[in-house]
Amino acid sequence: MSDSHRRTLPEQDTIFALSSGASQKAGVAVIRISGPHADVVLRHLLSAQDVSDPDPELALPKARMASLRKLFGGISSTSVDAGAALVGNMKEILDQALVLRFPGPRSFTGEDVVELHVHGGLAVVSAVTNELMRLRMHPLAIPLRPAEKGEFTRRAFENDRMDLTEVEGLADLISAETTEQRRLALRQMGGNLRVLYDSWRAQIIKCMANVEAVIDFGDDVDDDALDAMAPLLRDLEAELSAHVQDNRRGEIVRSGVRVAIVGAPNAGKSSLLNALAKRPAAIVSSVAGTTRDVIEVHLDVAGVAVILSDTAGIREETEDAIEQIGIERAKQALADADLVLHVVDVRQTDGASMRAFSDTQSDSVGVVTVFNKTDLSSEEERQVAAATMQQLGRAKGSELWISCTTGAGMDAFQSAFETRVRELLWNNSSGTGHECDASPTAVITRARHRVHVENAIHSLRTFIHEFLEQNNLPLDIATEELRHAASELGQITGTIHTEDVLDIVFQDFCIGK
Repeated sequence: MSDSHRRTLPEQDTIFALSSGASQKAGVAVIRISGPHADVVLRHLLSAQDVSDPDPELALPKARMASLRKLFGGISSTSVDAGAALVGNMKEILDQALVLRFPGPRSFTGEDVVELHVHGGLAVVSAVTNELMRLRMHPLAIPLRPAEKGEFTRRAFENDRMDLTEVEGLADLISAETTEQRRLALRQMGGNLRVLYDSWRAQIIKCMANVEAVIDFGDDVDDDALDAMAPLLRDLEAELSAHVQDNRRGEIVRSGVRVAIVGAPNAGKSSLLNALAKRPAAIVSSVAGTTRDVIEVHLDVAGVAVILSDTAGIREETEDAIEQIGIERAKQALADADLVLHVVDVRQTDGASMRAFSDTQSDSVGVVTVFNKTDLSSEEERQVAAATMQQLGRAKGSELWISCTTGAGMDAFQSAFETRVRELLWNNSSGTGHECDASPTAVITRARHRVHVENAIHSLRTFIHEFLEQNNLPLDIATEELRHAASELGQITGTIHTEDVLDIVFQDFCIGK
């Protein structure tokens, strides 16, 4: 692989697709055309006559300026009633649309692009796309075809309009459901990761150049050149290491914070899930063990995506085989969680259920203890519950007291829950809800980024330790470690890539993007 390794799509292909989403009805729909024949296609659509070669003098809209135009298309004789026969070779008006031209390379794809902002009804969209399909069979054989999934964005990448991290940022922006997902995606699409990784890669390449100068012109190069490089590489290795020690906050913002509601049977877990979801997502019953499987709901908590899981009640022994499966799945949900809500019936804090939870609890996961059914408890029972928590090593006053039935304590719980979610991501309890947006730091958002950065760190450490510190490797062999580190960072942005990586990145795009 090399920096020049680029896959280019056939130059003669011009592609089209509906880019605004295939909804049933909309005020406006956007049909995008991209490729070297985009203007030729537009001339056909603007021409009222069905001729093989539209007048080249037909005025096209000025570049990057919207123009209201009529779009024309041919229709078969079978679709024309007796009172509306066509005159000569005149075409039918398909729609009155807002037309924009973006000549390449100053366009999204880097090619000539035409956008047709038509009325969003299905009949209009179908008429225009059918006319584009008809032009494929035109006597001039215009090389026009429907776009594949993600092909517009892939062409933008191939034409150096975007790097891979910006492509991924665009995909995340399209699928963003919360405020913080939108903010994170916009920063990545704006190039914050590209700038960071390109900067690190440039520093490594500069060191490689110095090393190769020593190899090729050793007698003419200052002996201090390698010594001067050592602190730079150590600082660089420290920066990369700090970058990956981020508690996966970028990945969690992107995919959602996983929160598991766990506890004994009939503690009120499903009631809490319903209260947070503000709908009856789970069945609530006075019969213990009603929940047998994991029930998930997706929430927006202070702008952060949260995946909330209600689980089967955990207890030490059960003879019910189905319940046992549910308990095992509850334990797995607990193991996968970023945050745990441990729901406890305040009247039952010294039984086997407390020990069962303590045995399955992971020290690496944050736990919020929620005492439920306070409306049914006595003061003595609440004191016993607080004492039990201290015996289990929980900080005094860290527990929350609620009643899902009456709603008592739910406002305080909601506020504390939002704070814990923010602290989990940004280790910041300022309560503004904008910590992610305020930080200029670029964060890892995908596992593939993390793997490449970790590989680069390993190569830098090998060069520093084996050559600069121990002198165990010949200089020409040690230099390969620097080359590998630069290659790993280049693979994140797509400066160096393989087709397999591109296929994975673009597979989640829809047609028209």
